[in-house]
Amino acid sequence: LILVSPFGVHDLPNQIKEPTSGMLSYFIYTFRQIVERNFTPQAFLQLLGPLGSVFVSATVGWRFKTKLEEEDHKLVADYLHSINVLHISGGHSLNAFVRPAVVENERGVLWARESLKSFLSHSTIPTSMYFGDKDWMWSPQVESIVQQNPKYLTFKRFSNAGHHVYWDNATDLNQAIVDDLLETGNFGSS
Repeated sequence: LILVSPFGVHDLPNQIKEPTSGMLSYFIYTFRQIVERNFTPQAFLQLLGPLGSVFVSATVGWRFKTKLEEEDHKLVADYLHSINVLHISGGHSLNAFVRPAVVENERGVLWARESLKSFLSHSTIPTSMYFGDKDWMWSPQVESIVQQNPKYLTFKRFSNAGHHVYWDNATDLNQAIVDDLLETGNFGSS
């Protein structure tokens, strides 16, 4: 099993210290209400109507900087816009597995309602987890989860990569996948 920048590997800490006053507390309250009402990023794009494609194109330009030729930029932006404004199905499941929370000294505001930690700690399926060195899904807890089941779990972090490891460092990611498949004997067999 290969998990690339997986969401929800580690548990939400027991002690959540969310602010109780000020702008940040208002943001957290509003964000929680939005998520709990299944208002997804896809719904936001749908509400933008024809401006949604402009927003997606600008986001692609910002995210991928100079890595795309003009024609490729347009293809990627059109594809992402299309798959996000079509009838939503998976987007509505977001509330079922995501819990918004701000946790001191942790990145991100979205946590899994039930983490993968228990499954991974006891799994007998060889599993590799890959993260970028700037990945918002990474947490030092991943290392302790791997230590609980070192026979079946490994993790790798890739330099110069964020959440989209497959885009930011495709060469190293592809080599790691091939290496893991060769190591487990699952490469080239039918």
